[in-house]
Amino acid sequence: MFTSDNGLFHGEHRVRNGKVLVYEPSIRVPLVLRGPGVRRGAHRRKLVTNADLAPTIRDAANARPGRLEDGRSLFPLLRDSGREWGRDLLIEGNAGVNGGFSALRTYRYVYVE
Repeated sequence: MFTSDNGLFHGEHRVRNGKVLVYEPSIRVPLVLRGPGVRRGAHRRKLVTNADLAPTIRDAANARPGRLEDGRSLFPLLRDSGREWGRDLLIEGNAGVNGGFSALRTYRYVYVE
């Protein structure tokens, strides 16, 4: 599994650098999975969140959670390319940086306050 903690601006939206705005370059992160149950060369463009990583690792290890999990295992999405969860994602920015923000990300829209 390879991922990162956040995206980073490199001049997009006239933002020289940084990572604390709700634009796509800042909220998207890479996620690469390889191993049993992950088909080689498969590519998905589904809305998932960092909270889905722990349930995915637990599922791969065939372990049982000791607590209620916030995310969902990504394996159902990996097995079925047409599967959708139908959930929107909450994105929050630090209130101490640029005033902070709360946003709802759907496949089509981003609503920000």
